Amino acid sequence: MDTFLSAQRDLAALEADVADIERRLVAAQSISSINDTIKIKTAELVAAVRAETH
Repeated sequence: MDTFLSAQRDLAALEADVADIERRLVAAQSISSINDTIKIKTAELVAAVRAETH
């Protein structure tokens, strides 16, 4: 019985680690998306400024 309870605790700890990694992955994907949006907007602004100066 002790072994089973130990395995349950280990499994719960691993599941918590997986959930934490999943949350971090979602956050990283969100940051990447924001970064892509910033790059697009920056390129649009640069193009607009260049168009106005020519």
